Amino acid sequence: EQDARLLQDVLDGSVRGAKFEGRLAHHLGGHVDVLVSVVGVRVDGAVSEVAVCVQDITALKEAQLVTRRAEARWRSLSQNASDVALITDADLVVGYVSPALTALLGHAEGTILGTSLLDLAQGDDRARLDAALRRLVAGSSPDATLEYRIRDSAGAWRYVEQHVVNLLDDPDVAGLVVNLRDRTAQHDLETSLLRAT
Repeated sequence: EQDARLLQDVLDGSVRGAKFEGRLAHHLGGHVDVLVSVVGVRVDGAVSEVAVCVQDITALKEAQLVTRRAEARWRSLSQNASDVALITDADLVVGYVSPALTALLGHAEGTILGTSLLDLAQGDDRARLDAALRRLVAGSSPDATLEYRIRDSAGAWRYVEQHVVNLLDDPDVAGLVVNLRDRTAQHDLETSLLRAT
């Protein structure tokens, strides 16, 4: 109905041209997704002819479907993962954080965006973390694994293991990919075992 209205607007001369998508049956079975472009050709100010271009966009539609599915898969993985994923720039400013941050630390995702990753670390651990990440940014190694303390929203310190991969040169990421895993329970158990011996 909307496509018919657009075509009528072109025929009436109220618009110069219109585009709409459609699906046509293929003579061998199945269908073809098309983009239809219609332009009114004017003679003496009135539309006397209509130029129509039909473009096969089946491959584009299939690629868009694959992209939507991949995005949905990624969204599901990031929302349901127990590990926290972050992406920082070369200055260690957080540009992306996964929803798992709220479950781990109680911080809303938006409160961490735009802050330095170092701001999350306990003061005694900050210099060591900064040095290791600066070496990574400089390219001395492609990845690093560190353990340090991070404050949750209630003010308690959580022990985390952090694995970082330098993808600053990857144009699709352009950052350090940081994965945080809570190891507080493991740390507390190890500490208790050491005290008992």
